[in-house]
Amino acid sequence: MKDKNRVRIKPVYQIEKLRQRIAQLKQSTVEKERIVKTLSEAEERFHGTLDNMLEGFQIIGYGWRYLYLNDAAARHGRKTKVELMGKTMMESYPGIEATEMFSFLKRSMKKRIPHRMDNEFTYPDGRKGWFDLSIQPVPEGIVVLSQDISDRKKAELELGRINRLLKTINAANQVLVRSANERELIDLICRILINIGGFRMAWVGFMEHDNKGVLQLIAHEVSQKESINLGGNAWLSPARLTETFGKAVAANKPYVRVGLSTDAALPWMKEAVDLGCTSFIALLLVSGGEKIGLLGIGSSIVDIFDTEEVAMLTELADDLAYGIMTQRVSILHAQACDELTNSLKKIRRGLEEAVKTLASVIEKRDPYTSGHQQRVTRLACSIAQELGLPHDRIDGLYLAGILHDIGKISVPSEILSRPVKLAKVEYDLIKIHPRVGYEIMQSIEFPWQIDQMIYQHHERMDGSGYPQGLKGDAIILEARILAVADVVEAMSSHRPYRPALGIDAALQELTENPDKYDKRVAEACRKLFKEKAFTFD
Repeated sequence: MKDKNRVRIKPVYQIEKLRQRIAQLKQSTVEKERIVKTLSEAEERFHGTLDNMLEGFQIIGYGWRYLYLNDAAARHGRKTKVELMGKTMMESYPGIEATEMFSFLKRSMKKRIPHRMDNEFTYPDGRKGWFDLSIQPVPEGIVVLSQDISDRKKAELELGRINRLLKTINAANQVLVRSANERELIDLICRILINIGGFRMAWVGFMEHDNKGVLQLIAHEVSQKESINLGGNAWLSPARLTETFGKAVAANKPYVRVGLSTDAALPWMKEAVDLGCTSFIALLLVSGGEKIGLLGIGSSIVDIFDTEEVAMLTELADDLAYGIMTQRVSILHAQACDELTNSLKKIRRGLEEAVKTLASVIEKRDPYTSGHQQRVTRLACSIAQELGLPHDRIDGLYLAGILHDIGKISVPSEILSRPVKLAKVEYDLIKIHPRVGYEIMQSIEFPWQIDQMIYQHHERMDGSGYPQGLKGDAIILEARILAVADVVEAMSSHRPYRPALGIDAALQELTENPDKYDKRVAEACRKLFKEKAFTFD
């Protein structure tokens, strides 16, 4: 019985094990399906993420076949994913092997090294764009991440262009201030347009109004001096001027030419083309309504002369025209000043000769004091120099010294030359000569107070002088100087009524009567004789 029971139990156990195994298999299948579904969903999310990226993502196999790419990568190439998937790069973009971009891809593919680049690319069809590429080798080939940065680059280039123009105008403004002459100004402006502005050609031509509107080339600068020379004496005839740059002159506005050729009607176009110029602008130089000439600029960029560029270059041309006219006015002003100076010198020489003639008339009436006026003048001017008076005031003092005794023309000659002491009435007659001199000179216009110097040269600081009895600051400085010089010369020289007293006695007079004479003037006079060996000889 026991054996029968065992036989029955064994099949039941095996069935149970089988049931458990079947349950396990069913559970495993469900898990696998779940895993497969999870992976499928993850792959869809991954592909969705890649397709929503702004950056391009592509996997390129060893045969240059597109293994995978997202929507952005297809857009960068102006294609769709359907057009590219499974095809080679050469099939999708014929001629791509010759591009710079392909050379970078090839190097990374061959050498298995990552590469990063930021450059402008030209597609086989001629389209251009700026891309930031990151190339990474993988077992299947290479992964390329691409970002279109064309808009950013355009903004950077525009900012760079504006900065370049501002630097050009700033440098030109500095040149306007420091240029020594017109030619240097023009040469430096042309050089700035090349070296700072980045242009290929710059020249300045002047309108020759006396030669029926001929344009003469004054100066030029090019980016390749060793190979291009426009010549320093080139002329543009009126006919050619009318055909070309005359448009700028006639319309009174900039003339822009795009797409240059070696057209014979355009002067220097062959040279411009050889320099790589693809566009040109002629700007009128106008100052004060006068058309001076033209500023010509050539560039290698076809569309560079847009509204903003033209406006800023017009400002530079206006500054140049202003600088040219300023230089010309400066020259005219200098010439006028020279002519005026020469005229003043002639007038002054004539005036001095007239003054000397008047002085000689006085000396002939008073031969005993011959040379007195010249000696007084020498001493007075030396004192003025010692005091630091400006040259202009010394010039006035010189004339006053020569004429200070002109009033003696009203005194009888027998009184002037009498060898004995004069009577009071005779001396009173001599004392009126400052007033007479003042009245004579009052009617003559001088830039100095010549009449007052003559009128006051016998006044004294303490009021004891004549004819007005002035004192202190009421006496002008030049008259105080003449007073000291007159006394010193008179006492040190011979007179009809007494022998010469000498310099020491004259200087002693200044010391013993300090209240009569200006102290600074008296001290300067003593210094001249005692320390600087001044003499009347």
